[in-house]
Amino acid sequence: MRSCILLLFSITSLGTLAQRPKLPNQSSSVNLTNSNNAVVKVIQAGTVGTVANYNLAIPKDVQQLLDYLKSVPSIAKQLNQLSQGVNRLEQNDESQNNLLMIIARNTSKEGIFSIDAYNKGLEKYIKENDELKAEVAQLKLKNKDTELASVLNKAEEQLKQFNNEGYQELLETFKQKRKSKWQQEKEEVAHVSYLQAQNNINQFKYGKALQQIDEALGLIVNPIYLILKGQIYTDLYRLQEAIEVFSQIDTTALSDKLRKDFYNSVGYTYSQNGKPDKAIENYEKSLSIAQRTLGDDHPDLITYYSNIGVAYSLQGENEKAIESLNKGLKIALNAYDPNHLDVALCYGNLGFALSNKKDYDIAIFYFNKSLNIIVNKLGDKHPDAASIYISLGAAYADKRDYERAIEYYNKALIIRRKVFGEDHPEVAVCYNSLGIVSDRQGKHDKAIEYYNKSLKINLKLLGVDHPEVATLYNNIAISYSNKEDYENSFIYFNKSLAIRTKILGTESNSTQNTLRNMGNTYIINSHIRKGLTLLKKVKTYNNSTNIEKAEYFYQIGSNLYGSGKYSSAVNFLKLALRFLEQGNASATSWLWVFTYYSLGSSYCSLENKKKASKCLKGLIKYEGKKTIGSSFRSDLEACIMR
Repeated sequence: MRSCILLLFSITSLGTLAQRPKLPNQSSSVNLTNSNNAVVKVIQAGTVGTVANYNLAIPKDVQQLLDYLKSVPSIAKQLNQLSQGVNRLEQNDESQNNLLMIIARNTSKEGIFSIDAYNKGLEKYIKENDELKAEVAQLKLKNKDTELASVLNKAEEQLKQFNNEGYQELLETFKQKRKSKWQQEKEEVAHVSYLQAQNNINQFKYGKALQQIDEALGLIVNPIYLILKGQIYTDLYRLQEAIEVFSQIDTTALSDKLRKDFYNSVGYTYSQNGKPDKAIENYEKSLSIAQRTLGDDHPDLITYYSNIGVAYSLQGENEKAIESLNKGLKIALNAYDPNHLDVALCYGNLGFALSNKKDYDIAIFYFNKSLNIIVNKLGDKHPDAASIYISLGAAYADKRDYERAIEYYNKALIIRRKVFGEDHPEVAVCYNSLGIVSDRQGKHDKAIEYYNKSLKINLKLLGVDHPEVATLYNNIAISYSNKEDYENSFIYFNKSLAIRTKILGTESNSTQNTLRNMGNTYIINSHIRKGLTLLKKVKTYNNSTNIEKAEYFYQIGSNLYGSGKYSSAVNFLKLALRFLEQGNASATSWLWVFTYYSLGSSYCSLENKKKASKCLKGLIKYEGKKTIGSSFRSDLEACIMR
């Protein structure tokens, strides 16, 4: 088996690291003058525990690293290309080390990168640098303007001759020429600011890039500048502002390539903003342009089919998701070897959609196909393998095989802590996943402990106003609610709601989910009116019929009854009966019998036989209409008689 060398760039000081939605050229700012930020870990796939550290700020370490890698025949050629590429940039040793860090961060996924990916990034850097130099060279052709001095001299002569018409004509001619030149200079200054912003994005300095693109737009409103500003806002997770900027762009003025990238960026922003329908609309526009300009079987289409598929899955339209993802998989299998990493990505996305469809066994099958390729190509200690372990853990958790889920989550945690260290967003994901499983097992204190570990990392790396922080507050609130500590539950729900409303808006799925959870918790805690008031703010609830509301409350009440939380179950089941009555539900509806049975059984368990008997009468009223009623009647009668 071919030896595979992976390079891990480890940032020793993570205080300023911020993980944002992944877009091209996305990473965090790195202080390249700090030697502590130039440490390279070399991990040989398949070799357990073999980790060598090199400091790129130390020439001796750089030479040792290159000597070591050149000893591996399978990558010697790529390393020679790498060295030649760096030399072509004509930079001194310190600049080369800094450049190595920048390109590595830009071509890596969470710090891990391959030589091939590095060389492509280096070639891209050289190409873009040449393009920037060409544009700057054009600006340098402009000479210093001394025309005004000559015009004033001539105007003065006209005044001496009392030739006012000549004087006016000279100045008017100069003024009109200068107006034209003034417009040209504004365009040049704006373009320089745009070039600076692009360069700062390549250096991951998004705040500075935003300032410079605003300078450009202050001079000239150019659609290319607006697109770049929208992308920067998305990098900063200022999603609503990104959408507002994108909405200002006239797409008819864009080239096919630029419109394709524009719609894909807009789609991604909507997806991050919890609006998959809008995301799909824009992704499909990108796909249509790509099909027309590249053909139906071009590998670039894999990205668009994958984006559309994931968005459909997030929207709950799993059949459409699977159809789109299979189209991407077909292209990948035709374009690449069956063990190509893009094929693994397609398998993983299919697993995600199938898991959302609740076809967990088939999802696990595809996750394992993806995992086999990743392990074969990258090794079983690679972060991509950890990502599949997380997906497998989630699928087993949904199957209620919690021990198996914990096993996979811990595998992912071990890899990510070893590769990234403790303070990393991917480690935080593992703790959050373990918290979810612990809560489902009824281990609410353990769940809160895991959530707080994840929260500590995310607060440090992402800041207080980040959607991941809001998710953790929401999860902590649910655990407190499950352990009937409602005071703390509402504290954390309100923290989650404040962030989600501020960052994502009131219409996002995440914000709506927090409102739904808060409303349900109020009802559990017998604050029925407050709970219903909050639920009315949830679009899917407010737009539903009374019968659908009855089904909603019955499902929750039935689950609470099954969990032994009888008082809380009563609150929901009574609401189910209320909406059945308001909706004039058919006497043959199964929901009457089920609701009366569950409510009566809850009262019986609470030793309130009087109310249980009343529910029995309701059940008897409707059991004749439904053949399923007789067994429920006998069960409830037996409960009352005990």
